[in-house]
Amino acid sequence: MSDQSAPGSQPPPPPPSASSKLSGRSAVLNDNFEIFFDHAMPRFNQPAVKAYQCRAMRGGAFIALVCERTVFPRVQTAEKYRAIQSNSAARLAAKGVIQCPDGFQRFVLIYEASMGQAIVPDQGEPAAYSWRADMVMATVLRPLASLLQDMHNADLVHGGIRANNLFDGGDKPLQRVVAGDCLAQTYAAAQPALYLPPPLAVAQPTGRGIGNAIDDMYALGVTCAILMRTHDPMAGKSEQDILISKLELGTFSTLIETERLPSNMLELLRGLLQDDPGLRWSIADLHEWFEGRRANPRQAGKRLKASRHIILGAHKILLPSVFTLHATNDPSDAAKLIENGDVKQWLTRSISDSRLDERYEYAIETGKEYGTGPGSYERLISRVSVAFEPAFPLMYRGLKCFPESMGSVLAEMVVQGQDPKPVADLILEQMPMYWMNMQPEPPSDINIVASKYEQCQQFLKQRSIGYGLERCLYALAPDAPCLSPKLRGFYVSSPEEMLMAFNTIADMNDRPETLFDRHIAAFLSVRDRKAIDIYLPDLGAPEKYRQVTGLINTIASIQSRSKMPPLPALTRWLATLVDPLYERFHDRDMRTVLRKKINDAKETGIVSKIADLLLKADAVNRDQYDFRMAMREYYNMKIEDIKLGEAMSYSDHFGTQTGREIAALVAGLIMTLVVAGFMVIRFNQGLITW
Repeated sequence: MSDQSAPGSQPPPPPPSASSKLSGRSAVLNDNFEIFFDHAMPRFNQPAVKAYQCRAMRGGAFIALVCERTVFPRVQTAEKYRAIQSNSAARLAAKGVIQCPDGFQRFVLIYEASMGQAIVPDQGEPAAYSWRADMVMATVLRPLASLLQDMHNADLVHGGIRANNLFDGGDKPLQRVVAGDCLAQTYAAAQPALYLPPPLAVAQPTGRGIGNAIDDMYALGVTCAILMRTHDPMAGKSEQDILISKLELGTFSTLIETERLPSNMLELLRGLLQDDPGLRWSIADLHEWFEGRRANPRQAGKRLKASRHIILGAHKILLPSVFTLHATNDPSDAAKLIENGDVKQWLTRSISDSRLDERYEYAIETGKEYGTGPGSYERLISRVSVAFEPAFPLMYRGLKCFPESMGSVLAEMVVQGQDPKPVADLILEQMPMYWMNMQPEPPSDINIVASKYEQCQQFLKQRSIGYGLERCLYALAPDAPCLSPKLRGFYVSSPEEMLMAFNTIADMNDRPETLFDRHIAAFLSVRDRKAIDIYLPDLGAPEKYRQVTGLINTIASIQSRSKMPPLPALTRWLATLVDPLYERFHDRDMRTVLRKKINDAKETGIVSKIADLLLKADAVNRDQYDFRMAMREYYNMKIEDIKLGEAMSYSDHFGTQTGREIAALVAGLIMTLVVAGFMVIRFNQGLITW
């Protein structure tokens, strides 16, 4: 294959220009960028991310990456990325949520259309391009080293360094490459396993953690090797085959094999392609190499390899790491080998590593704590896998993820309708802490991570609204939008966006009966605790009026604290849900007055006005007081009615006793007057004067 610096014989269509005539279905972001869905740019596509031509309202050509709802962009990383001033980085112009022609909201990233053409054809196949070493050095290695240095200084990682994500910047001939998008998905989710160190390659795309700079150096080394080599020794092999080859032979031997390259480039590749991250070249080592200073040789650690193989199914295994891969695919057979002592014997006689023996014994001991019921084989293999290869991710019932990315994996499972119970099992069985305790060097943030997962354990033990697995999801995945079925079609990443979505849903014919569910309550509690936590007891109460009270108070709090504009459709919707609150008032006249006032207030779009009318403490207390007084008066009248009824039961004598009492009273009064008269006469000396 001849030397080359441009794409193959069938280059992709050129990027849009400012004068491009674009039309058809479109969407607008921030009233500034118009995205045209009939003008796709497949060369920039990623799994579940589609690229389209875009134009700024004030002029200029751009590329829009529209993310499907099954992926979760690195939203919090995007702002820091925009501050990177590098000619080798794709320039992010804007980000946000758009309303797509199919009626669904999606997250979009807008890049300047200055990346140019791809430096390799199509999707990077075949994986060998015969580039000259000096050309790779000048156009790829040095520009990307500068970019990674800038990102390292900003405490960022790229996660998207690969041959088919590099572009020529529009220069002919190629002067320097421009690295494409790294934000549209979770860290390294779009990376082929070939570009990942073995531990990351084992993990599922959304489970590859938050990334680190040393793994970007590995991807840089793989990219340079692929561009320079003349043939692909792994052509036609599956990702599993490539991974096992890396584990057994090492990445350098797997990728380079017998390739003849300049000695200085072989030295570079040996440094960048070290499988042990502690021995891999850092960005500082690379700059020393640029300056002609040779980095001190680093002797690779002894690979744990057995002198005799162990048989698992159809596989003859010499490496504990390879045993881990096959055991997770066949947990029942692997567990039988553990239970009958074959694995212990293999470790003792064929490997003889004291640290591995200690980890294995600890895995067996802790695995017994959770019993031998259903799922015990999977739990046992999950713990033994970490003991055999601590650098690998957690592997359990099809899950393969690092602890820091468990939230993203959980979000993905919820979106795809999968059973999230395996994630709950890992949290309840304290597997994240078990994994960290198994690491040769525990992470520096181990206490923070431990605290987070302890909280998640408590969340799982509470069944009330606002807690449970939903609370764990949003606590562990800060970039995930609200995944409530009630918000299907909307991309909600903040309480304010949620209220705007509800305002739109309110006018739909198929709107749900209620606004909140467990997802929404948990999302709000994580994103804005002050708005909802005080009302969670009401939202979870069995009484309907308390649920409505909590709902109105929460929405009113968000709207007022965020100073949001009126939401008339939302208030009209809320006005249809307040019947349980009317029933709290005993005064029928007051109910009538309140209904009229609510009917007027619902058109204002201010939720707090409805709350003031229905939830005002003075009005409720006054109604309660009046009702208690009326009850007391009713009680007294009832007692009197009962007495009269009993008296009427003796109708023949009814009134006799009362008449006698009155006659006695009158007689007594007359007698009193007579006595008083005689007393007056006596005091007048017996003389009676008229």
